Amino acid sequence: MKMRKVEYYDKPRKKYKQDLNNLGLGEHLSFLFEGVECIIYRHPRQYHLCAYIKVREGMSFQYAEETFHPYGGVSYLDDLTHIDPDLKGVYMGFHAGNAMDWVPGYCFGTYKDVEFMKEQVKKTCKKNIKLFKEGFNLKRYEVFQEILEEIP
Repeated sequence: MKMRKVEYYDKPRKKYKQDLNNLGLGEHLSFLFEGVECIIYRHPRQYHLCAYIKVREGMSFQYAEETFHPYGGVSYLDDLTHIDPDLKGVYMGFHAGNAMDWVPGYCFGTYKDVEFMKEQVKKTCKKNIKLFKEGFNLKRYEVFQEILEEIP
């Protein structure tokens, strides 16, 4: 008896293989969205796509998480010199390797392609464009956090 291939696994796998032509393993795509530096990167060992948006130095991970709310949540806040030594500054990142995101070796969920990640970057930037362009009042945020911690 010949085993029938499971369609829910084949469809995202085909989409993934096609998308590898757009962005191969370990490759990145840089673009500007309304003046904000953005990066889409395919992780070379875990195969999923990651997205990064340049932010101001000195930002805490907590501030990034509570402010931006990107797809799947903030998963990175640091420099990207491990991707490209020319990428200077601090970037906030998120990825498409979450539960129910299809990646090779995991046969459930939907595959998030380069276009999906670009749209998520744009969506995150649009919601927070004023913060990205005008900067962040980190000191005011830190004082506010201290006040909240003092409240019983």
